[in-house]
Amino acid sequence: PTPQTMPSAADDRLRDEFLEGCLGFLEAEVLDVAASVSSAWQDVARSDALWLPLCERCWATKASCYHLTPSRRAALEVEGPSWKEQYRQHWLDSKRDSLTHEELSNMTFDFTFRMQPSVRAATDFRFEKSGRVSGHPNGLTYEWKLRQDGHRVALGEFP
Repeated sequence: PTPQTMPSAADDRLRDEFLEGCLGFLEAEVLDVAASVSSAWQDVARSDALWLPLCERCWATKASCYHLTPSRRAALEVEGPSWKEQYRQHWLDSKRDSLTHEELSNMTFDFTFRMQPSVRAATDFRFEKSGRVSGHPNGLTYEWKLRQDGHRVALGEFP
């Protein structure tokens, strides 16, 4: 190639910006496939500029503690992994079908009765680390146990 036909750094930046704009419309699974087209596509498809918006969109549908607030974003950026890796870790976590004792006892639940499922009887029902529940609308405190490897909770005499 002659000096006039060799791509310049400006050409490379323009190409990358164009690719980033196009690839930014893809979902994570398709983005991984697009990365196999060429080394240039792979570089762009791995960039945090593409994965950060995917994380934002995905986590916006989750519980508010997972939303990408400025403080959470800053904390995640300090912790290290790329946004692609963080997306992958959260995706793997979303495929779990069980909870640990620790996770369950760190959550608060809305409590409803079967006879009135649309009425929240309490909004601070908890499975305490002590093995008892708190926040029952009638003041009851049952013992609880995690059963079947985190797939079921036994509440007092109610399996």
